[in-house]
Amino acid sequence: MSKNCGGPCGDHARPAADTDMQASSDASGEWVSVYAVPKMDCPSEERMIRLALNGVEGIRVLSFDLSNRQLKVVHDGEVEPVTSKLKTLGLGASL
Repeated sequence: MSKNCGGPCGDHARPAADTDMQASSDASGEWVSVYAVPKMDCPSEERMIRLALNGVEGIRVLSFDLSNRQLKVVHDGEVEPVTSKLKTLGLGASL
């Protein structure tokens, strides 16, 4: 069953399982921040988030759960740069 996100999702929907930005052996960050992202329901929004957070200092791993509309960020240091980037996307992300 696929959901219509209004974007170019097509048949490329991934399973609800988490997908990691880096191998878990690199996931030694100090903090895990969990965001509710109510408007994230397909790989298009996942890709938008990945692009927005690319280059943010201290991020170790991004894990996406599209079916529950959650994003887990393993990071070092402050969470504010991550939160600021997510808010600019207009997907309703909240920590």
